[in-house]
Amino acid sequence: PEQARGRTVDKRTDIWAFGVVLYEMLTGRRAFDGEDVSLTLAAVMKSEPDLSALPPDVPASLRSCLGRCLHKDPTQRVRDIGDVRLVLEGAFETTVLPASAVAPPAPPRALWRRLLPSAVAAVLAGLLVGLIAWSAREPAQRAVTRFEHVLPGDRQFRRNSRSLIAASPDGRRLAYVGADGLYLHSMDEIEDRLLAASLATQRNPFFSPDGQSVGYFQAGQLKRVAVTGGAPVVIAQTFDPNGVTWAADDTIFFATAEGIRRVPAQGGTPELVIPAKDGELLYTPQLLPDGDVVMFSVTEAGGLSADAKVVAQSLRSGERTVLLPSGGDARYIPTGHLLYALNDGLFALRFDADTLEVTGGAVSLVQGVRRFVAIGPPGTANFDVSRDGTLFYVAGSVGASGSGLAWVHRDGRSEAIAAIPPSGFGTPRLSTDGQRVLVVSQGNVRIYDLATGRETRVTADGTAAPYADWVPGERAVAYSSVRSGRGGPMNVWVQPLDGSGNATQLTELNGQAHLDSWTPDGRTLAVHHHPQGANPNVDVLLIPSAAETNSPPQPVIAGPASQADVVFSPDGRYAAYVDSLSGQQEVFIRPFPGPGAQTPVSVGGGREPAWARNGELFYRRPGVDAMMVAAVATSPQLVVGPPRELFRGSGNPGGSNRATYAVAADGQRFLVSADRVASGQGGVVVRPRINIVLNWTEELKRRVPAN
Repeated sequence: PEQARGRTVDKRTDIWAFGVVLYEMLTGRRAFDGEDVSLTLAAVMKSEPDLSALPPDVPASLRSCLGRCLHKDPTQRVRDIGDVRLVLEGAFETTVLPASAVAPPAPPRALWRRLLPSAVAAVLAGLLVGLIAWSAREPAQRAVTRFEHVLPGDRQFRRNSRSLIAASPDGRRLAYVGADGLYLHSMDEIEDRLLAASLATQRNPFFSPDGQSVGYFQAGQLKRVAVTGGAPVVIAQTFDPNGVTWAADDTIFFATAEGIRRVPAQGGTPELVIPAKDGELLYTPQLLPDGDVVMFSVTEAGGLSADAKVVAQSLRSGERTVLLPSGGDARYIPTGHLLYALNDGLFALRFDADTLEVTGGAVSLVQGVRRFVAIGPPGTANFDVSRDGTLFYVAGSVGASGSGLAWVHRDGRSEAIAAIPPSGFGTPRLSTDGQRVLVVSQGNVRIYDLATGRETRVTADGTAAPYADWVPGERAVAYSSVRSGRGGPMNVWVQPLDGSGNATQLTELNGQAHLDSWTPDGRTLAVHHHPQGANPNVDVLLIPSAAETNSPPQPVIAGPASQADVVFSPDGRYAAYVDSLSGQQEVFIRPFPGPGAQTPVSVGGGREPAWARNGELFYRRPGVDAMMVAAVATSPQLVVGPPRELFRGSGNPGGSNRATYAVAADGQRFLVSADRVASGQGGVVVRPRINIVLNWTEELKRRVPAN
């Protein structure tokens, strides 16, 4: 009971658990039971076990001891299991004399004494009838219970700007996106199950209305898989969606750059039902109960989620109504509420889904919800509410990961960099002398002095994506940005650091150009290009430097699968990159500029490659979140040694293949940006967790009355 209430537990909690098991052994039934987890937990906290169900030959002392083991109040519970052992051995049993040997027979009772029990019974029966009638009119309020589900072992969430979790309608299951695939957590099972294994990015899990299937997006396709397992089924081809929901009419709504689309759950060609207006981006659609109005969030294309608003639009008439001028990721709750996210908090108002009227003031209900703020696609808040009223959310903050920076040594020891405050840094890049770090935080490129924490802000318009690097010579930095215009493509820009001029646009590509790395001589830049449209493949392009802008981009690695994250060897003769042609991501090396065959480096999966000056090549092995290293010689010919594991943890798996760490010049430690930044020596980490609140809508109704 104390654990269900979130209070401190000790050995007396184990004694309570012992009592539960002993009761079931003696009676053949559970001491506390319910139709689902929430009712079972409510019984644990409120009801008492039926000791009359114990067999009649159970000794009275054991019956009493069992009641004390199951006492709700730990201070009134048996304090030591050794006392229970003495009871089981009969140490407290005594011989009971017959009643006739103790006292003479009682004299006949007076008439009123004989009638009193019947009268009392009649009164109690009347009270019981009244209580039953009252209960039928006023259903008992369900207990609100909070607990956490900590991801087991070394498992990590995939680093996504889209949603990581989805709740089944009955609240009994939860789907989440791990670094190595899609997992299912069931309330009645101890172990999480891997539903769809994949090292390719999965996004936006969502449940069917009956809770028997989980949908998700992967590699240009919407897919679904049964909660019992099996092969995934393709629903539709599409570009990366900004939120997906499976409606009660068995159609699926999802948002893309063109607007909100609808497709039958059994598969088909998506239909554009709500086109996006010029300069806006739509996301997280939900069909309201009338089957005509879709509620969704709107932000300026290329803008931040913090600038969003919530609207509702009729499919028949096209009429749009603004519900909230500030907020996003809204959910309609059948209790008559509108729940939405703002920064890292959840807020609620009264909402009439028939009239589309929002009334009353917003009430803050939950703080500390993880939200990935991104440039381009909106960053969604990671929460969901099941139809039975259970709230699920990923604990965290606003930012790329809400993390700071830390040094991690080759043996896994870590040291937090206290001089630089946490700010959701994406992909840190060290200067040549190792004294400064280039990062992107909150949409701006910044340079920090590692010793003092002094900051130099390179950009201030908030349009930079987490892809930036020093231009060789370190007189300028390059970064990906949508600064060419909200709603426009993402391209690469170069900004001098001496204040001599404005940023220069280096690429003119449609879609998104993600900066990878420069050749050591600074003459060529590698980017991986996400073309506009539904093509899921990514090609790596070579971009001439600013002095040669008349030369067109040249594809260096192109093929049927996605390639990304090119990093050049210190001598510039080879390029390492990530390829998913085999079905999972692996690290390869090939000569630069070529020709030449590719040489595999990783075994069992690889991403985020980074060269050290001593010729070692580092990468991460996804799934287990391991830092790997392989010795590589590039002269007189390429020789790649076997990979070996250095340590696990301190990673930020998922999202881009670009390394989320920087290697020190001596290759002995790594500057890391991660969800699990260590604090102090020894690498104390905070495990990823999902907060679960059973019967949360009872609290919602108390704090925001619907009537």
